[in-house]
Amino acid sequence: MNNGNTNFIGNTTELDVLAYISRLHYYVSIPFGGNARYDQIWDINSKLYKVQIKTSNISEDGSVISFKTGKYESHEIDGFATYFNGKCYYVPFDKASSNEVRLRFNLPENSNPKNIKFAFDYEVERILNL
Repeated sequence: MNNGNTNFIGNTTELDVLAYISRLHYYVSIPFGGNARYDQIWDINSKLYKVQIKTSNISEDGSVISFKTGKYESHEIDGFATYFNGKCYYVPFDKASSNEVRLRFNLPENSNPKNIKFAFDYEVERILNL
């Protein structure tokens, strides 16, 4: 079993995202050779999106999924995607912080929605108007 192998886990996330976008009846291309800064290109309504796929982690209390973004430039990718619990989430490059994205499923205990990214708002169908 490869449960601890980060390449295996990352590949599984990439496949989950690929299958999800394909089930929406859009095309997905994968760069040959593994040297591109993006993992997939989505062809959605005649627009191409260079997407970096990230594996997300769930918080202990189950209220937040998060993933590290790494160092990318706006000309290298259009956004980040992750797959969690049967849903695909897409965060445009300009909405992602420089080190981590956190998507919440509900309000924090202090009920202050300021500067919060709610997972619902970043579901791929919603954010890309599909």
